[in-house]
Amino acid sequence: MYISSEGYYSEIHLANGTSFQWTSTTASIINTLVKHSHFCDNFVRLGRSHLINLNYLSYIDLETKSLKLLNRNMDITVLNASRNSLKLLKDYVGHNTVNEMQGNDPSNTLPEQ
Repeated sequence: MYISSEGYYSEIHLANGTSFQWTSTTASIINTLVKHSHFCDNFVRLGRSHLINLNYLSYIDLETKSLKLLNRNMDITVLNASRNSLKLLKDYVGHNTVNEMQGNDPSNTLPEQ
């Protein structure tokens, strides 16, 4: 679902709600994903410390400088990022989510796949 990184340690968060630590930098993880290009298309780097899988992106909130990811168990994860990073992500995705345009919280919706 997403990967968070601090220094040489990364935490990988899976869609089933489990997570584990990995001794690796974000750049190293990106290189691994690129080698397996069928995975790479779904991941976007968000700042220096996060890689997110776009399949789980549910909501982008520029006001609070955060985004929401929704996993398979319907659990919501909130990640903070710079406004600039979120604007770039929004441009990359190419559209606002229906929830964002209406100003609704996506807590009870699934991301499109």
